[in-house]
Amino acid sequence: MKTNRARIIQLIHIAKSQMGMDTDTYRQMLLSITGKTST
Repeated sequence: MKTNRARIIQLIHIAKSQMGMDTDTYRQMLLSITGKTST
């Protein structure tokens, strides 16, 4: 069974794909929201 954190990260990546977001845009969004560039 996946941990809650792993499931949330999986859902984030699914949403990223569904929105057609490229890696650079995704990382910039993460940086602006969380101050980090990766999950």
